[in-house]
Amino acid sequence: AMNIPIYECQGWEADDIIGTIGKICGNNNWECVIVTGDRDSLQLVNDKTKVLLSVSTRSGSDSVSYGIKQVEDKYGVTPEQLIDVKAIMGDSSDNVPGVAGIGEKGASALIAKFGSLEKVYENLNDPSIKPAQRAKLEAGRESAFLSRELVTIKTDMDIDVSIEDLRIQSYNE
Repeated sequence: AMNIPIYECQGWEADDIIGTIGKICGNNNWECVIVTGDRDSLQLVNDKTKVLLSVSTRSGSDSVSYGIKQVEDKYGVTPEQLIDVKAIMGDSSDNVPGVAGIGEKGASALIAKFGSLEKVYENLNDPSIKPAQRAKLEAGRESAFLSRELVTIKTDMDIDVSIEDLRIQSYNE
């Protein structure tokens, strides 16, 4: 009734389909708004893609619009760097292990300082990394890199979609 297309791909997550369609929109110089309650989608934010994130509040729920600046202001890193933040901090709701004992604040600080997961591990001897945190990172190296693979939303799926299919259409009132 709303004339909204539905896309499904056997064996793929909805996030990957959404990410791919967002990239298709960007490649065609279209503005794209992803409406979701999943913070993982913030990694997809770029100059053409924004995320309208549904968040719970004391009085119910609200929506917050995220562009590049809003992501950077809230998390202290770029949207792409959120992948590495999540790789370190993990996500129990998605069974992503991350590095045991390092949460969002610590992970965000590391990525903000060093820029990437690789750079964090290249700089483990940096004096700003305390011995306890260094030990956690060393013990969780393999888990961090596996976690990055798990949290990265794919944007290059082979989806048979026409850009015309994505236009807003009239609906059946």
